[in-house]
Amino acid sequence: MNFEETYHCFINAYFGIRELDQYLYKEYVLQKIEDYMKSYVQQNPKFVYQEEEVFQVIQTSSMKRKLQDALLILPRIQVDMDLILFVKHEIQNMEE
Repeated sequence: MNFEETYHCFINAYFGIRELDQYLYKEYVLQKIEDYMKSYVQQNPKFVYQEEEVFQVIQTSSMKRKLQDALLILPRIQVDMDLILFVKHEIQNMEE
C-alpha cells in the first residue's frame, strides 16, 4: 500500500471502531489509532491534511470496509486480541 492508501485505511479504521457501540474500551482504542496515525503522517513531510478528503473517505466506505481496514490497523497498534475477534465477528454478522 502506498502512503495515501494507508492513510485512507487509518481513516476507515478509526470511524469503523467509532461506530462500534458495543465495545467498552472504544475511546482508548480510538486514541491509540489517532496517535499512530499522527506518527505515520509526520513521516511524510509532503502530507497536507484535507478535511474534504477525510469526509469523502468516510462517505464512500461501507461499514464492512471500515471494519476490514480496522483489522489491518489494529495489530499495528497492539490492541487486545478480543477486539480483533470482536471486529471479525461483526464483519461475519454483516455477511449473513
